[in-house]
Amino acid sequence: MRPLIANIVNAIRSSGAPRAASVREMRADTRSALTQHRQIRRAAALAVRQTLRRHRAAVIASLRAAFVGPGSTAAADGTVVDRETRAPSGSPPAVEHTSVWELWPDSRGREDATYELLQALRVIQSHPEGICARDIGNELGIDWRRVPGLTRSLLEAGVIEQVEQDFYPTGKAAAR
Repeated sequence: MRPLIANIVNAIRSSGAPRAASVREMRADTRSALTQHRQIRRAAALAVRQTLRRHRAAVIASLRAAFVGPGSTAAADGTVVDRETRAPSGSPPAVEHTSVWELWPDSRGREDATYELLQALRVIQSHPEGICARDIGNELGIDWRRVPGLTRSLLEAGVIEQVEQDFYPTGKAAAR
């Protein structure tokens, strides 16, 4: 038998006082083992966080280096100043970028919200039998939790109808 199971069986076979002492001992052992595991997990989590911070700092530094051209400098706050267009009097630079993150390609602009609405409407209209939010999200390739915001706008516009959890093109819900 495994040692833990053997200890439990022996504790059950013994009388009340030794059994209680055995149970207290096993609880203490379990608590100390859990404390050790918790300390190990916390140390590992700390190491992962520190590694991620170092990696993030290295990525930002590399982006800064790529963003700052030969005629530019980077300030401590992350702004980039073009030295060639700076006036000699020390006035604000003619070209100033707000941060390194301007480099990051932002493929989702404000016009994409309208595009997503149109795509959601197209998906709903292609399912006259009705479609739920999860399936709309799957067809659009987005998380279903973003769908209620889209469908709320479409409901307010009156182009779709909602019956319980399903969405229908206008006029199709009554035919159901």
